[in-house]
Amino acid sequence: MTHNKGETRRAVTTLLPLAVLLLLAIPPPPALADTITALGGATFPCGSNWSTATHWDLGHAPQTGDDVVWGAGLIPSITNYDLAAGVQLHSLTVNSVGACSGSFQLTGGTTINAGTPSPTA
Repeated sequence: MTHNKGETRRAVTTLLPLAVLLLLAIPPPPALADTITALGGATFPCGSNWSTATHWDLGHAPQTGDDVVWGAGLIPSITNYDLAAGVQLHSLTVNSVGACSGSFQLTGGTTINAGTPSPTA
């Protein structure tokens, strides 16, 4: 079976755009999750929003899949969870709170689906 150069070019010309479209249809890999820690003191005042980038050690608000850590020190205990709809955090660890009140309170559109808590000493 022999092919002439014209048939080969025509086949490549026809299949190449299809191959490019198939490659473009492959979704990008999911973003890797980060461990992101709330900053304390005047950086994250009581009653402020989670969406403010300067409240976090990575310089951006938590994103889907992130492990959020409430560190030690004067981390506010009353905050407004105002992240975009659909943001689903992987975990929330509250080590301590030191400002606003003695209990950890979230306001805003929060839903917490908790498994078995695993407190650490």
